[in-house]
Amino acid sequence: MSNRLGNDDYVRPPKTLQDKLTPAEIKDKLLGYKLLENIDDLKEMIGTEIRYFVYENIGNKKNLKVEKKFRLGGRLIKVDSNFQYIVLASGTPPNQKTWSVQLKDSEIYYKLKIEDIVLYQEDQIKQVKNKYEIEIDNLKNEISKLKDEKKNIIIKYNDLVDKYAKLKGK
Repeated sequence: MSNRLGNDDYVRPPKTLQDKLTPAEIKDKLLGYKLLENIDDLKEMIGTEIRYFVYENIGNKKNLKVEKKFRLGGRLIKVDSNFQYIVLASGTPPNQKTWSVQLKDSEIYYKLKIEDIVLYQEDQIKQVKNKYEIEIDNLKNEISKLKDEKKNIIIKYNDLVDKYAKLKGK
C-alpha cells in the first residue's frame, strides 16, 4: 500500500480545516515563515517545513476564476530537478503521507530557522534603537536651543529691569 495521498482510502470532505481558516488565522499560521523568493534555494531546504498557497481554477469555461487557497503543507522531502514540483510529507514512516505541489501554481513559504528569527529580531531591535537614538538627539538639540533661548530671555529681562530702575531713579 502506497503512502501517497490519492493512492489511499482517504475521502476528502467538501470543506477541510484549512479551507475554513480565516485570513487572520492564516496570517497566524504564517508567523515564523517567509515567502520563498528564489526557487533555486529549495534544493538547500530538504527537511524544512513548507506552507503554501495554491492557485486553482474554479468554475467553467464561461465563468472561470482563479482562487488562492492556503495549504498547511508539510516537510519538504524532494525537489524536482527541473523545479516543476516539490514533494511534501506529513507524519513519520511508516505512516508518513506524501503529496506533490506544482510550483508554477503555488506561492511557497518556508519555516525560518531559529538563527534566522534571532537575526531578524536583532535587526528589528537595531532599527528601533537607531530610530529612538535619532529622536533623542533631536530632542537634546531642541532642549539646548530652548536653554539658549531662556538665557537670552533672562538677559533681555535683566536689561529691561536695569533700564526701568535707571528711568525710575531719574
